[in-house]
Amino acid sequence: MATVAMEAQSPAEAPMADETCSAKSASKQGEGLRQYYVQHIHELQLLVRQKTHNLNRLEAQRNELNSR
Repeated sequence: MATVAMEAQSPAEAPMADETCSAKSASKQGEGLRQYYVQHIHELQLLVRQKTHNLNRLEAQRNELNSR
């Protein structure tokens, strides 16, 4: 069997290089995500409006054809 020598480090000794993020960078990341979802919601609202308009147009066309 092979043995491996391991060195134990306590959390206080562990390097903290780029593992933590500041409040500024977190808010910037959140803002970008917020903008993404706001844009996505607007696109979906536009799609619903277009489909509703199309449905109303087709209903009017059907009623016109049925009245003949």
